[in-house]
Amino acid sequence: FDKIFNSYKIEHNLKFRVRSSQTTVLYNSTNADQIPTEFQWVSKIFRCTHGVSQSSRSKGHRNRKIRYCGCKARFTAVVNRTDAEDFTIKILNENHTHSHPTTASEASSYLTTKTLPLDEHDREDVKTLADARVSSKHISNFLNDRIGM
Repeated sequence: FDKIFNSYKIEHNLKFRVRSSQTTVLYNSTNADQIPTEFQWVSKIFRCTHGVSQSSRSKGHRNRKIRYCGCKARFTAVVNRTDAEDFTIKILNENHTHSHPTTASEASSYLTTKTLPLDEHDREDVKTLADARVSSKHISNFLNDRIGM
């Protein structure tokens, strides 16, 4: 599921995050209807990152774009028994309409640690700063200055 879903997100320029999940081990410990442990999760609720608001833990102000726009796109993936021995992953509670652009240019504006335009020298500088126990705020400011954000 994860491999197919990741391909789908890349192809359609979408960003989702898991908002809630239940492990197979926990489910099996409280239910008679056992799910094979080859499934790590019995269920996961996915929400578009534009529809997930998280309270700021910061004391300062960031001069950055805010992603939240109340997007209702979501779905729940659950392991579903099809017969005595077979299971599938079923999609429930799907709302596939996004309330924001899902273009490639929009998606590319969401920098993550994997997509930051850093060269090997920048990465070494970050390692040095981290080893010196420099705060994440200072490392972020350093990177923002370095890449011109």
